[in-house]
Amino acid sequence: MMQLLFMDTYGHDLPRTTVEVLPFITGLRGCKKPIPSWFIEVIELLCEHGNPSFDAIKTPPQSFVRYHSLATGDLPSNFIAVGDASLQLNPLHGQGFSKAIINGMGLNSLLHAVTSNSSVTCLSTDFSTRYFKNSCHTMNALWDATRLHDYGSSHCVPMDGETKDIWRFSRWFERKLISAALNYHANISYVTVCFTVPPELGVRLPIPAALLNTALVYTYLPHDDAQSPILALMNVAENMMQLLFMDTYGHDLPRTTVEVLPFITGFRGCKEPIPSWVIEVIELLCEHGNPSFDAIKIPPQSFIRYHSLAIQDLPSNFIAIGDASLQLNPIHGQGFTKAIINGMGLNSLLHAVTSNSGVTCLPRDFSSRYFKNSRRTMNALWDGTRLHDYGSPRCVPMDGETKDIGRFARWFERKLISAAAKDEEVASALWHVRHMFASETVFLAPTVLWKVLSTCSLF
Repeated sequence: MMQLLFMDTYGHDLPRTTVEVLPFITGLRGCKKPIPSWFIEVIELLCEHGNPSFDAIKTPPQSFVRYHSLATGDLPSNFIAVGDASLQLNPLHGQGFSKAIINGMGLNSLLHAVTSNSSVTCLSTDFSTRYFKNSCHTMNALWDATRLHDYGSSHCVPMDGETKDIWRFSRWFERKLISAALNYHANISYVTVCFTVPPELGVRLPIPAALLNTALVYTYLPHDDAQSPILALMNVAENMMQLLFMDTYGHDLPRTTVEVLPFITGFRGCKEPIPSWVIEVIELLCEHGNPSFDAIKIPPQSFIRYHSLAIQDLPSNFIAIGDASLQLNPIHGQGFTKAIINGMGLNSLLHAVTSNSGVTCLPRDFSSRYFKNSRRTMNALWDGTRLHDYGSPRCVPMDGETKDIGRFARWFERKLISAAAKDEEVASALWHVRHMFASETVFLAPTVLWKVLSTCSLF
């Protein structure tokens, strides 16, 4: 299934029939780059042979019922509102589901809090008020951010008492961030299968004794021409195991129990076949482990280079931590480390600027200094993980780059992993670099470099 979406904020009459589609698209003006000819051909073929159906939607006005502003006596104790029942946002921003989840989590937390005392038999009179006040900051932030963005649209009608000029700086800053952003798409899909492993099932699993207490029981990593997904079997907690599939070739990963074994036994191109005990373990887990499936499609990777913006373009109290500035491919396991490094950098800078007891406010360049202090580490994370991902066949590189970039780095990485599997010194060096306890220069130590270069690649 494919979809073609038209979205308009200028009052145009959008296509409602097949014959209107191509003339409408070819009549678009003002593009910095013309629409590619292949795209027009795709649309033409879809319109001719794709049995098109049209669904036109006029988004209703956005609204925010501020229940949190009402007095306790004005709200029934058992009254709540979740999702659009209190806050209707422009669906363009894609916040609807997250908003409802936040409301549900807030309700769950409050219910646990008020029922922690076993003597409670009914809701307190302020239950509804507490529910809305607990989430008012988040809901206000969503309302303000999406509303002020929409005010930049030519046909937007603002709230009573406001004009579309309000917070023009916000929209200007948003455009600045977009100009500073880099992105590529690794096109990676995951499916995680969770199994419950009670003791009576655990003793039946033919896992080698040396691997029983390891986190990673078995991993299959295909070499370049195998075109098979990555497979990993893991101990994640007491009485729980996970089977992970990760794909970069566009395969349809298993979503049901009956698909798992045929999918695995269909792997081709392995230098060493998957051990028979792995197949037996997975077969037993699928049959008796009450499997549940969790499928994830990883969004594009991005890096907003705040450090490249001028001092005057950044509010002095603005910071971004973790994924707010740098979204990496999660397969590299650097997300938490990255956030910790950002937090440590912020802590150090706060201590530095407040060491003088006479300081009463942040200096004008505080935000700029924060981002510039961490730019070397963030750039290294971005470059290292990106160049690895360029080795993936379906990865879409950054604008202006090709996937040939980083070929030597990927070759060296494969040699490094191969040597680490056989030598403790190399394994230690790799562990320290991956966990950011040491820089990549440790790989240039003569003994480490010699072992890496002289080891036959496993890939």
